[in-house]
Amino acid sequence: MNPELPIMAPKNEIPGISAEYPIPHLQERQKQPDTPLLGWIGFGSMGWAMSGRLLDAGMNLTGYNRDSTKVPVNKRLKVAKTPGDVSRDARILFMMLTDGHATHSVLSGETGILSRLSPGTIVVNMSTISPKEAEKEAQIVEDAGGIYLDIPVSGSVVPAQNGQLLLLAGGPEKELAELAPILSILGKETLHLGDVGAGMTGKLIINTLLAAQMESLAQTVSLGEDLGFSRERILDLVFKSPLSCAFYQLKKENLTKRDYPKAFSVALMEKDLALAQKECLERSISSTFATELRGPFQKALEQGFGDQDLSAVFEVFRGRNPS
Repeated sequence: MNPELPIMAPKNEIPGISAEYPIPHLQERQKQPDTPLLGWIGFGSMGWAMSGRLLDAGMNLTGYNRDSTKVPVNKRLKVAKTPGDVSRDARILFMMLTDGHATHSVLSGETGILSRLSPGTIVVNMSTISPKEAEKEAQIVEDAGGIYLDIPVSGSVVPAQNGQLLLLAGGPEKELAELAPILSILGKETLHLGDVGAGMTGKLIINTLLAAQMESLAQTVSLGEDLGFSRERILDLVFKSPLSCAFYQLKKENLTKRDYPKAFSVALMEKDLALAQKECLERSISSTFATELRGPFQKALEQGFGDQDLSAVFEVFRGRNPS
């Protein structure tokens, strides 16, 4: 890449956003190849996969994880001792953490992001938290001179590895356009859903549907077995019917073998359904759907399936505890 040419967002990358937009932070720092440009906080399964795509694309990162042994070894990745060290180095900073408690701690702790945040730094929260939590975080980042966007993702580890995530964005259009070249590496499409918090709202909506699909398939298979069909015959029937879908196909082997290697865990699904339930209650709208969906995942969590794939909710309906 010629460092003297302006780095532009890909055309039509984000619907409703200007097709081409120069990226001043990238333009300025591209001339300093040894200086980490981006910050990444959180190297769980998703964070590892997503940050890996940026590293593979030739980008320099400063990274932080509470357990530093989980940070990948890469010549382009500088390991920071604190979240504040990441914000010192980077002008675009991504968080991919478990929940709102973790993101708030990373932002506002004694050695957190805000302790060394430079004016104009873009902070992108890709974790799943409540819309109100996102709005509060945006305010404290803005008070410190930064810009905040919430961009949670729809998809699990394999789509993350392949750059096939759907990114759900809330926040200012200008900064979202600046991020477009980076986001195009992480996902297949970015949907700008509105102001800060809209990305999180979109994520809760999608994950509520995901839970409904998983429970519907699990209960269908359980019913079929009670009616005397083998699990294989039931799944064959489902997959040859008009009701088959890519998500069901992904869970076929899990249900057939009753083995649940984690793509998206029971614990995280239960957490997201709790957020959806709380959001409904706070807005004085019916929470019945989210509440009913949450119940089986709560039971799966209580029965010890928390760290297994969400398809393990099938065992709630079949009455087997994890070995």
